[in-house]
Amino acid sequence: SYAKGHMPSAIHLPYAQLVDPNNSLILKPTSEIKQMFEDRGIDYLNPNKKIILSCGSGVSVCHGYLALKQLGREMSEENTRIYDGSWTEWREYPDLPKVTL
Repeated sequence: SYAKGHMPSAIHLPYAQLVDPNNSLILKPTSEIKQMFEDRGIDYLNPNKKIILSCGSGVSVCHGYLALKQLGREMSEENTRIYDGSWTEWREYPDLPKVTL
């Protein structure tokens, strides 16, 4: 069965909130995305702050990555990553920490 939950210290920002409601291929204006990140306390401009993006299955996480680029984040392999296994993979490992709902 599907375990609902998330990884510890995860911050929830659904991809659907980042995109135009009429076209999920278009990100919302930068000012709106900036406000969403700031409302959640995400320090997206600090290149020393590591951000690891994930979602349920590793597909919709790319919207968050593109949003960070649009916001002007200085991206590198060291500070911004996509965990493509996402929650689907993470939940399968009994030794990994989880916050279950």
